[in-house]
Amino acid sequence: IPSRSVNFEREYARNVLRYFFSEYRAGRTPNPDVRCNREIKFSRFFRAAKKMGCHVMATGHYAQTRDGRLYRGVDPVKDQSYFLSMLTPQQLRHTLFPIGAYRKNDVRRLAEQLGLPNARKKDSQGICFVGPVRVKQFLQERLRRRRGDIQDDSGRRIGGHDGAWYYTIGQREGLGLSGGPWYIYAKDVRGNVLYVVRGRTSPRLYADTAVVTGVNWIGGGITFPLSASVKIRTPGETVACRVEKNTRGYCVRFREPQFAVAAGQVAVFYRGKRVLGGGTIRQTHTLL
Repeated sequence: IPSRSVNFEREYARNVLRYFFSEYRAGRTPNPDVRCNREIKFSRFFRAAKKMGCHVMATGHYAQTRDGRLYRGVDPVKDQSYFLSMLTPQQLRHTLFPIGAYRKNDVRRLAEQLGLPNARKKDSQGICFVGPVRVKQFLQERLRRRRGDIQDDSGRRIGGHDGAWYYTIGQREGLGLSGGPWYIYAKDVRGNVLYVVRGRTSPRLYADTAVVTGVNWIGGGITFPLSASVKIRTPGETVACRVEKNTRGYCVRFREPQFAVAAGQVAVFYRGKRVLGGGTIRQTHTLL
């Protein structure tokens, strides 16, 4: 099969990596894979493919599309619709997801029957086009170390860290604290302070509402207030919510308080198997 290659290294650095580092610098938790799909794979790459005479693009995502709408993949474990939530109906009408109607084991079985050399290749995870990395070490390439304090919920200093921007809400690992488990419930990037609480059950770690902005709604039939389900991270489960439109964006009220909801994360809305759209979490309201 004839093949051609295109190079978007500069565009990727400008539109994905720069965003990744700037979000962490600001104290937020970004999702570079969602950004990569929107800015590179399904925009610049597809435009280049159209110039070569292509009309449709096929990818290996575990998702499904019909009539410009996006749906979950059949395999609930491998479903990747979350990462495609920023695509438009026009992009989806020119996209095929050939394996979205299969489970991963079925795909491997088909690959073996066809004699493909990657039939038993291990699953890969990591940042889009970068691959598996240790996030903190990767961030240290651009964000310098800054010694700062770790304080508990009474304001007492209980340890130190080497840069508040390396950490995220809900993080437990890598704090170097005894007497835990300790979880980060807040960050002050400007003051370079991490705030932690002992135990996962503290109300400081749970949010009942979030403000989501820059929402990309896919297709019609969406009215407000909206009853839906939402996923705030992946891997993760969807939870019931109510979405209300206001002057700041969209207020998302979770039916049950959610653990470690962080600004910068992508919130994706579902109605059954259909993906309604997705946006960026800007603010959260915790229980305490």
